[in-house]
Amino acid sequence: MAENKNRKIYFSILVTLLLLIFFHYVGWLNWFERLVRSGVTNVLVKAHIWNVDIQKKSGDSNVKAVCQNEYDQIIFWQKENEISNARLKILEQENNDLKNILNFSKQQPGYKVITASVIGKNTENIERTIAISLGMNSGVRNGQSVVVLDGILIGKIVKVEPDLSWVRLINDNNSKIAATILNAEKSQGVVEGGYGLSVSMNFIPRNEKVSVGESVITSGLDSSVPKGLLLGTVAAVVNEAYQPFQKAVLNPAVDLSKLTIVGVLIDDKL
Repeated sequence: MAENKNRKIYFSILVTLLLLIFFHYVGWLNWFERLVRSGVTNVLVKAHIWNVDIQKKSGDSNVKAVCQNEYDQIIFWQKENEISNARLKILEQENNDLKNILNFSKQQPGYKVITASVIGKNTENIERTIAISLGMNSGVRNGQSVVVLDGILIGKIVKVEPDLSWVRLINDNNSKIAATILNAEKSQGVVEGGYGLSVSMNFIPRNEKVSVGESVITSGLDSSVPKGLLLGTVAAVVNEAYQPFQKAVLNPAVDLSKLTIVGVLIDDKL
């Protein structure tokens, strides 16, 4: 029974295939075949578009990743270059400062100049002091003059440790330096700091003419400070009738807040 049933099924399939072939050749199935081809074509086109989109998105993602990586590398090297340039400028400035101090030392008979780096500062309250990298072991002593560039006085040593010293700047409230104005009268007075905010020359005789722009140098009346070190220039003159002396407000010859390399003047006889 089962074998007869299978034969009937095979026979039915064969007859169906033969009828389909016959109908195809006589053209009765053209409308159906067009419908099937259209459906299959639409499916294939959509599948192709979907595949292209996937590849494009994958490609775009890879391109974006590569571009981002290259951009990050460019930014990194740009910052490295900026840091290197900044370090180079600092080294160039320090080298120029050292050259100026060494040139100045050759023009100071009776003194030798040792150079030191500024390693700290104290600007609390009215004090204006800096710490330098040399101390007692290098011959530094209290009262010695400290200069920058080619002979600009910035202060005096006030505290010494074996390998560290503190310098009181000329704008410190306790700083007092005997000075001379390079005017016709060679006016003398005392340059003092003003709470870290200003520098002025006091006790100038009222009858002597002082003009804005004139240079102020050390007078040599202070035994610990050589004569002729530049302090600054006159920025303003205060000459009031009820005061026994006139005063000159000074512009320091160097920015006292941006010191990096200094020179300590040591008396050769010590």
